[in-house]
Amino acid sequence: LQNEAKSLKQLSHPNIVKFWDDFEENGTYGIVLDFIEGETLYSLVKSGEQPLPEAEAVGYIQQIGKALTYMHQNKGKVHRDTHPSNIMVRSDGNAILIDFGLVADVAIVTPTYMHHGHQNFAPLEQKEGSAKPSVDIYTLAAALYFAVTGEIPVSAIDRQKEIGESHLTPPQELVPHLSDRIDTAILKGMEIKAKDRPKTMALWLELLETPPTKPELDSASHTLQAVFTLITNTLPWGNPLALQQKTIPWGWLVWSATLYLSIGAILAALP
Repeated sequence: LQNEAKSLKQLSHPNIVKFWDDFEENGTYGIVLDFIEGETLYSLVKSGEQPLPEAEAVGYIQQIGKALTYMHQNKGKVHRDTHPSNIMVRSDGNAILIDFGLVADVAIVTPTYMHHGHQNFAPLEQKEGSAKPSVDIYTLAAALYFAVTGEIPVSAIDRQKEIGESHLTPPQELVPHLSDRIDTAILKGMEIKAKDRPKTMALWLELLETPPTKPELDSASHTLQAVFTLITNTLPWGNPLALQQKTIPWGWLVWSATLYLSIGAILAALP
């Protein structure tokens, strides 16, 4: 609790439980935190007896990811215990990260004191006391795995042994309608080796985002189509695609051929 209070006093983020006070009475140390009305991500999935819809699950994870990004980049701290029971979900859809007992300053190795986090949601390097952001990337990706599949992921320790059914089943095999984007993001975040995961939490969160459309290309296509229509309507013989047997002046033929070749070159140059 003292470690948790020390950490929370330095943190202020809408997706991190709010710290109010700490005290000691009759030889017992205590801390005062916000009361969060809601339920954990774990109980939310289990009480519904089915995985969460993709968009809902990703929304919760993105919120927690932003809190972890703030911790990593602004405060130089790693949570190291972001499993589904440490993610509270309020009735309004806000996700709150709790339980900061294993928080450590970003470093190569920091003792984890009492335990190494939840085994099924912890990466291999956490057993050695790693306090790198890669730990939080793995644990949050594993939490998303659970949220969208309803299954507890195989532990990294068992996966490393590669014995029997110790491999990690891709989430898309359990939930066929899961998007390729989220399936890839989860597997990338849960790579056994830390060096194979995204380098930062922010980079991993980008994998969860829907790729933006490119309206400028659509606009260019519409513009070229409008130019094509305008030109064909002004030609003396009309649209060449609907050309019937007519006498075409030689000068117009050369001019139109040059024009269409130019339009073709512009279209070919578009990405």
